[in-house]
Amino acid sequence: MSTSLTELAAKIAAVQASKTRMTAQEISQAIQSAYDTLVQLKAAEEANLPLAEAVAEPADEKLAAMHANPRRSIQQNKVFCLECGASFTVLSGKHLESHGLTAKEYRKKWQLGAKQGLASKAFSQKRRDTAERLGLGDKLAASRKNRAAKKGGTPKASGEAARETDTAKVINIIREYKEGVSISRLVDRTGFNTAKIRNIVAISLKKGLLTRVERGAYKAV
Repeated sequence: MSTSLTELAAKIAAVQASKTRMTAQEISQAIQSAYDTLVQLKAAEEANLPLAEAVAEPADEKLAAMHANPRRSIQQNKVFCLECGASFTVLSGKHLESHGLTAKEYRKKWQLGAKQGLASKAFSQKRRDTAERLGLGDKLAASRKNRAAKKGGTPKASGEAARETDTAKVINIIREYKEGVSISRLVDRTGFNTAKIRNIVAISLKKGLLTRVERGAYKAV
């Protein structure tokens, strides 16, 4: 099992403490300093950067800069954890759990978009390319369409059917009144509000399904 950066930092601090008398606070600071340096060195190794360039800027300053602009934590070949500064290809849920956060809570805390991928740009692009190559987008759309069909049609189609049914109901009631019927009576008969009745009547007039008998009264053609 590989040694974690935290364990390596603790070992480095232990060596220092074995050679120099240190207080508990100094040991804690030494562990943190060693850890920060290891994080930078690991990032430099992954990015093929010169070590001098990697340690030119202290880790806490890098983290502060990313805190000011959280999107800077998502880079081409790595993503930095805004909680501790560690870098990864993908910021996993397991790592976020170590900070007491879920991915959703992490995005909200650092004002990242709800759909923002917590991975390096290169890795996210690779996933998009794979999804496109496998046609996952089309398969997802087809799956949603099939589910909607099983429930009685797409939301749009269901809405249109409902409007057609409401219109038919109003027209059928109007047909019962040979001399015409008022808006208020239609409201009473259908249970629809006045605005809805007026809208149905206006559309039906344009389609030639109704004719105005007098102000506020209509009959079927």
